[in-house]
Amino acid sequence: MTFLGGSDSQESLRAVSCAAPSDKVTKSRLSTKSELDLVSLHRDLATAREVQRASFPQQPTAIPGLKCASFYRPAPSIGGDYYDFLALPKGAWGIAVGDVSGKGIAAALVMPNLQGSLRVRVLQSRSDIQTLITDVNRLVWEFSPQHFFAPLVYAEYRPAFQFEIDDIFVAYTDGVTEPENFAGIAFGHRRLERILW
Repeated sequence: MTFLGGSDSQESLRAVSCAAPSDKVTKSRLSTKSELDLVSLHRDLATAREVQRASFPQQPTAIPGLKCASFYRPAPSIGGDYYDFLALPKGAWGIAVGDVSGKGIAAALVMPNLQGSLRVRVLQSRSDIQTLITDVNRLVWEFSPQHFFAPLVYAEYRPAFQFEIDDIFVAYTDGVTEPENFAGIAFGHRRLERILW
């Protein structure tokens, strides 16, 4: 913007004032930009959902002697919950269920760190489970923001130690038990137990 001195300054200010867009036009432009930003955000979230879905087991897991089922649906469009089945030597299987603290995009960004750290340690090392989890904890801690944490359950199933008929092993996150109904009552552990037994 150019300002002229002397007698021309009033004319310049009037010209600038006339050339400036009205509030209505400015709001319209901002509204259009906001709408475009929102469309872009929704597109990015849809892509993030696809990437996250691809990180979960794609086929029903076939573990000899077991019938396996899994269900995942984040409350927001993406989340930090994690589950995995990992084929191990000698017919054993690693079963993991984790939950990165928080919800939404931030938790979803930390979740692959947990998954990658666990997979690398499980598939490259045959150390005992305590050492394995200690290593995973260190890796996730080093490469995640400090205010995040990620509870993780990891178990190894070996077909030589069979479950009894009708035994049920359930691993879940608080995404099952903490959601509330319209009255503000959480689903809870007891209701989950009644459904399972």
